[in-house]
Amino acid sequence: MSQWATRSDLLTSLTKKWRNQTLLKHWLQGSLEFPMRLSIRRPAGKELLDLYPQVASWIQGWQLETENEPVTLVFEEVRNRHIQTQQIPRYLHIECAQDLWQWLGCAAEVSAFEALHDDLTEQWPALTTVLQQSPFKYLELAAQKNNLIAVLRWFETYPHSGLYLRQLDISGVHTKFIEANKRLINDCLQAILPPEQFDASIISLGHSGFERKFGLDYDRPGIRFRILDKRYRLAGLSDLIIPLEQFAQLSLPVKHVVITENKINGLAFPALDDAIVIFGLGYGAELLAEVPWLSFKNIWYWGDIDTHGFNILAQFRKHWPQTRSMLMDEQTLLICQALWVEEPKPILQFDTTRLQQSEREVLEGLWQQRWHTRAIRLEQEVIPFHLLEAELDMLGDAERNPQ
Repeated sequence: MSQWATRSDLLTSLTKKWRNQTLLKHWLQGSLEFPMRLSIRRPAGKELLDLYPQVASWIQGWQLETENEPVTLVFEEVRNRHIQTQQIPRYLHIECAQDLWQWLGCAAEVSAFEALHDDLTEQWPALTTVLQQSPFKYLELAAQKNNLIAVLRWFETYPHSGLYLRQLDISGVHTKFIEANKRLINDCLQAILPPEQFDASIISLGHSGFERKFGLDYDRPGIRFRILDKRYRLAGLSDLIIPLEQFAQLSLPVKHVVITENKINGLAFPALDDAIVIFGLGYGAELLAEVPWLSFKNIWYWGDIDTHGFNILAQFRKHWPQTRSMLMDEQTLLICQALWVEEPKPILQFDTTRLQQSEREVLEGLWQQRWHTRAIRLEQEVIPFHLLEAELDMLGDAERNPQ
């Protein structure tokens, strides 16, 4: 009897298809066919004879459970010479989509989505495909459809406005609505705006990607750096944070640019002739790629000795092949063995062609767990200060005695 289908079985199966958006997507695409027939697994011939009481109870259960529902239970006549003719449930008949939604208990949601869909596609037919891709996400906005329509109209009317989100004067719409729904608004705008009204090359909406893509102003990323040579201080200032665009135009007359991720490393970095130190960027190579004068400087990258550190180094070299690593060698790693920690999420593969042979050997040693049975890392901030001073002395000697 456990293999005989129940009303709950069929309802559960369809509910899963509703929750994973399959039913709604097929309905929007016109591929949900009606009338719909849902086959019912029923007792086999021998079971009708051997398990007659259970069969009778199963049939009665179907009749009672579907009696007042928007579905029709269709029977099939089964003849058996040992018992009287039986009417056995064969399938459920669902006449139309409205009956299906009512049976699933989602008629109100579909009605709200249908109203949203019709209002949007009437004005922008190109949104039909967008709505079909993620119907549930837009269903969440059904109660705020007027806000969505107003936002789309605004961007359509004022491309490349150069305003901050906070400045957008859209009647009845708070900018928090846009902030909370950037991904959905992005998908809609991509479908309805002419190509010249947005930057299609911007895929990620992080780092003010939405604003940059649709011509809004935004909080420009700041570059924090220290001027290590007091001769080049700006109005007496040595520790500064300035917008990326201004940093790109700065072009200080220094020879060396040290880049380190750790904030304390940057703050404690010792004085150095003809040098600045940039810090706190992490995976910030793409930001600094907008700084043309770095191409003419000696660049030193000081990161963690772990897979992420070498990956960042490789990314910097994509923009500045002259980049040299600092304190990311095997000798430093082994001297600081007592300071190793486990790398929680090592990168298992990336392009290493931009790494030097000695750097690649250290990275491969980390991957192969040459020095420990676990993935290890040596964080830059724990390296003893005297090792940094010795490294800088070598840099000074190289400057004074070029080969």
